[in-house]
Amino acid sequence: MRLAILLAGLLVAGCAPTPAPSPAPSSDLPSAIIDELIIGRLVAMKVDGPAVTLELVQWFDGPDAANEAARADGVIGPNDDLPEPFYVRDLGQRRAVRVAEDAIVVVLGYDAEGNIAPDQVPMAEFAAHWQRGPASGAWTPAAYYWCSIANGRIVRIEAQYVP
Repeated sequence: MRLAILLAGLLVAGCAPTPAPSPAPSSDLPSAIIDELIIGRLVAMKVDGPAVTLELVQWFDGPDAANEAARADGVIGPNDDLPEPFYVRDLGQRRAVRVAEDAIVVVLGYDAEGNIAPDQVPMAEFAAHWQRGPASGAWTPAAYYWCSIANGRIVRIEAQYVP
């Protein structure tokens, strides 16, 4: 009897619908290994190519790192704190980097409630919009952009939110 119950249980379990496998974690980066991550102000863009030129900066995030860097640079006093928990150090360097054709561009868009939220746009749209000047509704320009570089080309450009 026990064997029959056990076999019946196994048979029912074997007939139960198999749960769908969990989707593999997706990455929106092209299949490339990131060699370098840089951040800077976007100062020039060449559409045919394409390529961007950045004024490089060093980004310090979090009150401890930001305050320490700002104090070291003499921006605030030894006992002072920054009003926001980040600090940007200008490196005094420009760098031009070619952009991969399949590069991902993440800008600062708006969600349904009007809050700033990341939004992915095609490189061509980003370039055209950037050349026209400040955004007019769909997304807002950023002061700084992170660029992920693989094999000497930018594979991802992502706007950095600054409060």
